[in-house]
This record gives sequence, structure tokens and C-alpha cells, in this order.
Amino acid sequence: MVAVALRAQDNGFLYMREACQGTRAIGVDNDCFIVSSYKTNPETNWQETPSQLQKLSSEGMLLKMVNVGESFTNVTFLHHDNKAGLVYAIGNHWDVAEGGFRPFVACYDNDLNMLSFTDVFGFPVSYTQMMDTRAAVNSDGRVLFVLTTSIWRYLILFTLDGEYLGHLSEANNTNGSGSPFLFHDDSEALGHFGGLGEGLRKIDDALGIETLFKLNVIQNTSLMGSDTLYKLSMFNDPWPTAKSLSDNTFLIASMSLEQLYNLPTIYSMENNALFVKCDTLGHVLNYLLFDPWNDTIDRPAYYQAIDYTDGDAVYLCSFQQLEHDLNGPEFNGNRIVVTKTDSNLNVVWQKRYQLGNSYCVPVYILATSDHGCLIVGYSMVVGGTEPRRLFVLKLSSEGTVSIPEVGTDNCPYSYSFFPNPVDDRLHMEFSPDVTPQAVEIYDVKGRLVGTQNTSLENVDMSQLPSGIYTLNVVVNDGIVYSEKVVKQ
Repeated sequence: MVAVALRAQDNGFLYMREACQGTRAIGVDNDCFIVSSYKTNPETNWQETPSQLQKLSSEGMLLKMVNVGESFTNVTFLHHDNKAGLVYAIGNHWDVAEGGFRPFVACYDNDLNMLSFTDVFGFPVSYTQMMDTRAAVNSDGRVLFVLTTSIWRYLILFTLDGEYLGHLSEANNTNGSGSPFLFHDDSEALGHFGGLGEGLRKIDDALGIETLFKLNVIQNTSLMGSDTLYKLSMFNDPWPTAKSLSDNTFLIASMSLEQLYNLPTIYSMENNALFVKCDTLGHVLNYLLFDPWNDTIDRPAYYQAIDYTDGDAVYLCSFQQLEHDLNGPEFNGNRIVVTKTDSNLNVVWQKRYQLGNSYCVPVYILATSDHGCLIVGYSMVVGGTEPRRLFVLKLSSEGTVSIPEVGTDNCPYSYSFFPNPVDDRLHMEFSPDVTPQAVEIYDVKGRLVGTQNTSLENVDMSQLPSGIYTLNVVVNDGIVYSEKVVKQ
């Protein structure tokens, strides 16, 4: 069942979709958003092919959804060319002929009409199971694509046209891809932050690497004048986030390692979400450590935990992480933590969001053009059999969001409809006080293309071509309530 909160208030909304997991997001024209996602098998929660792009309005309405390619595809990065009005989906897919994974670039217009799908040839396909892929793009259209297997990490350069420029390989010491990013200075060079062993590096067009610094110990002090020391370090996180600011400083998100010790004895250790600002030499200018010394593990959002606006508003995203053995407190109903700061990591506000009785995993935060932010992730019920659900949480600049039930603000009656998009039949459920009278279906040109007066629990759309339709639902007292539905 699809649950969508459509009536946004103060520039906030919540969009959710069952059997689906979100990965990335970008803003496009008319304050709309494009979210990459993939279907999951309801029984195993493994990805089903291929990945999808979903276009949402500024109110959280699903406008269109398309598949990315035809075979197994995994979207790693979304890029929007504002001047050309083009959207690029970058990732990897299973090359049937070669029997391995290969990078690709898919190009769309702002309405998600595919213009091209280009394989990146020249790089040998990866035959082993990938653990992670991430990417960054500069203004010249050069892509730094990081592909990680269980043994190797590959740094691959190619263009948005799919032209292969070269690659280098290195040992995978962190079991993850690290964080590719763009230097926001005159060079607009591509960079990579790889954790403790590799540090922050600048990568030139010939794949030459310049290591600027390595970041490890953040704080090492005595505890209240005693012989016991407190040490705060960066953990060897497989999925950190690195962002370059225009003042030649950097923001980094990573798991932390906190230790209380009096050598040779280490009394305790803990991991939590750590956000650091540092200069080009790696000197720490400020840092934020969330929920230290509690009984849970808190970590930054997986693929992008930091983003910022042109007005120097920085958004940080973290969450209460689930331990693998399921020990500890009840995790269903965990909270997403969003913190707004200035460019120096001085906190403006911090708010926590609970999306029902489920365990929520944010994977990506995007600063939006209205100076708010948007979080993409998935939710699940720990110990349950329900499928994972994609969520897209849009917050205003003040952290506000309206999450009403569908229809409750403008309609005195309660009903829901699913699935959306629909293949053949749209299922509708009504509260006991609703007496549905009829359903009228209109196409995008406003033409009446279908009506149904009986058995309104199942609306037949099987004979309609693919597209976006408006359903006018006539209920008690002749009130008409409209909804948008996408026919696949």
C-alpha cells in the first residue's frame, strides 16, 4: 500500500512507498524533486531490477516514475544540468554479455523522458559482488566514479557522455567506497575522502593523487584532572561524507570512536555520529558529537549526511543505528536527527523525527532551494515480515513538516487508494462514514476517459494507456475530491 502525504504545509511533506528503498535525490525545475530508488522483494528485501526514478512535486505528489534501463541497474549519483535542463543518473548495471558490473550514464529531460543510456566501455567489468558505489561530477562534466568490491576499490574517470578517461585501483581498506566530492574553489577539482588510512585527497584529470591531510584524533584530554584520559577519534567508517566549502575548509561526517583509558587499560569504547570542520591542513576548527555515551549507536546518514545551501545553512543528518544482534533498546520507533548549523557548525536548531512505529534509516540529505532540506531513506519493522518502505521527508528552513493523512485537511471523509502507480486496478478503501457515489477519470488534457459507478473498491484502469490521470471521487452530499494517479 502506498501512503502519501500530499497536503504540504510550510514547505514540508512526507512521501512513502512500500516495497521500495530510496538512494539519492536532486532538485529540478519548479521546485520539484527527483528521487532514485529500487524495488525490494517483500519477502527478502533484496533489490529487484531495475532501479527507478520518481519525480515529486513541491507538495510531495508523485508526478512520474520510470525505470532506469532494462537490466539490473543501481543508481549511484544524480546530477542536474540547470542550463540544459538535463538529469543524469549515474551508476552501474549488470552486463549480461560480459557477466559483470559496468558503469553507465542515463540522461533524461526534466520530465524524466530518457534521452540516452550509455555504457562506459574501457573499464574492465567487475565480476565480484560490489559492496558500494558513489560518484561526484564537476562543471566540465567529468565524473569520478568509485566502485568497491570486497577486495579492491576502483577510482574511475569518465564524462557525462560516457567517454572513458581512465582508472586506478587500490586496496579496499575500509570495506566501503569513501566519499567522492567536488572542490568548491577555482580548480573545481574532484576529490575523495577515504577514511583514516587515506585521508582527504585531490584527484587531477590524469588520476594523479595529492593527499592534503589525514584526520584521526579529534580530542585527547584528561577526564576532570584525573589519570583517566578521554580520546575522541574518527572511526574507520566505510561510508563517510566529505564536502568542500568555498572558504577552503571541509565538512566531514563519520562514525566516531570514543575511548576512556588509562594505558594499558581501556575502560570503555563507543561509536556515535561525528561532524567535523577542518582546514586544508586537517586542523580541526570545530566539531559536533551526537549522543555521546548513551546505550545506543548513532551514526550519520549512509550516503550523504551533510549538505548546505547558498546561504551558508548546513544540514546534518544522523540516526539511531540498529545493532546486528538486535540487542539493546527497542528500535522500532527510532528517530531521525536533523541539525541545522551555520558554516562553522554552530547549531541553529536540532530536531528529531519519528516516522511511525518503524525503524528508519536515512541514507541521503539534500539542501533545497527554499533553504530547507529533504531526507531520503527507508523504514522497516524490526522482527516483522513487512516489506521495506521508501520515505522522502521534506523539511522547511525551520524544520517544520505537515504529515496529515491523505485528504484529512480538505475533505471531511477518510479514504485511501493504492497502488500508485497502478498497472490495472486501483484499490480504494473508505471509512464507514463514506458512501462513494462515482469515480471519474480524466487525462492530462482534461478529457473524461472513464467512469465507474459500482464496485468502487476496485477501479478498473487496465484499458488506459500509460500516463498521469486525475480521479474525481464523488462522495457523500455530492462532494468531489481529486487525486493524481500514474498508470504504468
